[in-house]
Amino acid sequence: MPPHASWTCLLFVPVLVSLWGLTGCGTAAVSAGADPIHMHLFCLASDAGDKVTCDPQERLAHLYAWVKEAIYQPHATFSIWQVGPDRSGSRRFFSACVPERWGSQVSQAKSAFIQKAREGAGGSRTGLSVPAGCAPPSQTTPGRSQLVVFPDASPLPSDLWQKVVSGSPPAQIHSAIVCDRSESTQGASCTTSVLLGLFDRWVAEGLLLPAGTLSVEMVGPLRDALRPFYQLRVPDLPVEERIAYVLGARVELVRLFAGGEQYGSTIAEAISTAVRRLRERRGVYRLTVLSDMQQITAGGFDFSMALPTPQAFLAWLQQKGLATDLQNIPVLVCGIPTGHFGHNSQAYAARLQDVWQRLFQSQGAPEIQWFSSCEAAFAS
Repeated sequence: MPPHASWTCLLFVPVLVSLWGLTGCGTAAVSAGADPIHMHLFCLASDAGDKVTCDPQERLAHLYAWVKEAIYQPHATFSIWQVGPDRSGSRRFFSACVPERWGSQVSQAKSAFIQKAREGAGGSRTGLSVPAGCAPPSQTTPGRSQLVVFPDASPLPSDLWQKVVSGSPPAQIHSAIVCDRSESTQGASCTTSVLLGLFDRWVAEGLLLPAGTLSVEMVGPLRDALRPFYQLRVPDLPVEERIAYVLGARVELVRLFAGGEQYGSTIAEAISTAVRRLRERRGVYRLTVLSDMQQITAGGFDFSMALPTPQAFLAWLQQKGLATDLQNIPVLVCGIPTGHFGHNSQAYAARLQDVWQRLFQSQGAPEIQWFSSCEAAFAS
């Protein structure tokens, strides 16, 4: 963070812009020839949808930090992104572009530019730009990006977002989540907080490489066979647009699972569908099952009545065309309760886990992890 004296200068930039060479508020020599800075702030949209929730003074602090260096860099840009309420609703709230030339009255032009940028960045009107028609950077625009994601838009640390800009994972990450909200789970397996934890883990692992995917398959009644309940594909866009799109999809996920609807317990069917969708893409795979694993299929098995042998269960899956290829797909399962009585007893949980463990192993899963608590499984 700049020392107090620097911040004092910056707070009075509109007044002192004509005296910068004497006050030390920025130096052209330091920035001459440097790649232009493209600073992007990401703020959650207000409930009304026409404002952002991040504090105006914090927005201005970042603007001043950008101005100090960017004012000497033609084509440098500053943007505030309005995130949500869904992936298509994310948009620019404000943008500023340093022009190629300032004209004959340089000091006055810079002063006017900074004053208008200050009003736009700290204000409440959406869609403003300085100057009018300010063009955002494209994927081929030279420069270096700096990202500031406010905590209400995402809890991921700032250094992670810089890795999204500079890092490049070896392959797309494709994460499939099987969500069980049946009555037997008592609402403890597939919760909004668990889904968001998985969402953030997918972002951190895949660094938003274009074409990476995250999907959620619901356990329960059959739905559109061509589409999962929720699916997100990282678009091939400039990094700031990509982040705004994905963060909007994060808000969308919260809204989608806000309802209290419950479903059946066709777990194997949901797993089969999720794996089939994973196999349609190339990359690195992840399968997470948020369920108590109490399989109940009309006309098939009802685990609440009796547990089958692993051999009988696999034979039934093969007969129904539900057997899956889990080669190169690690599996994580959480939600099997462990207590003292009946279907919550540790003895029953061990037998239930053994049925599924052997099933996953027979289908080639390279790694299988088990957790009784989904919240604990993704706490870190």
